Amino acid sequence: MQVKQGMQIRIGTRFHYNYADGNPEWEVVEKVGSDCWQCLIIGDPETTDYANARQPFDREQITNAVRSAESLDDDHRAMDHWYESQAVGSIVHYHNGFGQFVRCEIVDAEGKHQLKPIALVGNWPPHELPHREDDGRIHLPYHAAGVKGDKAWRAHWSNIYESPAWGTTREADPRTMDTINLTVPPMNDTESAMARLHGLCDSLEREAELMRDPEACGSTVDDTIRHVEAMLAMETS
Repeated sequence: MQVKQGMQIRIGTRFHYNYADGNPEWEVVEKVGSDCWQCLIIGDPETTDYANARQPFDREQITNAVRSAESLDDDHRAMDHWYESQAVGSIVHYHNGFGQFVRCEIVDAEGKHQLKPIALVGNWPPHELPHREDDGRIHLPYHAAGVKGDKAWRAHWSNIYESPAWGTTREADPRTMDTINLTVPPMNDTESAMARLHGLCDSLEREAELMRDPEACGSTVDDTIRHVEAMLAMETS
């Protein structure tokens, strides 16, 4: 990134810059050379990692950090404007990657326009769709759960097909794609029996773990064995 020409760096100038595993806010506290400033991480030492740590920065590092922050601010303002310009009830498509789209309705939530997922369309793999676990329980992956829930959210506008910030080719048009059925069919007799078997195996596994230290769970080994025998009797009766 090019250095911002003409920017004046003063005592008190603030910017974000990587340090260890974070991206803390720094403040210029002293000029230590013709193009070098001593800076420290600001914040309460009780709540801010590495607060008061010091490090010298040159002009290019500081000006590029400030320029990057300004660019992000501009992007957020433009994104906010785009969201608020969308009519409530209109339909847009969030791209999760790999041709997987979430069809969303624009809603007014918490005082601003947000996305309410209403369907999945596109190239979603089976493990990302509602399915049964081995024990028969239905598992709802994240985006499928979002469709069935009522939570609204905001995605970055570069991941929304209809936005001017969309950065991917428009070869696949999610607006014309059929919705994916998120209903999990009921189990047949064989599947139901297999689910019970898996559930029993899981229960026996837990009981076997308890037997490793029966005193910790307040049972004797004989108590645990009788409990397992009772479980097996119930399943075979």
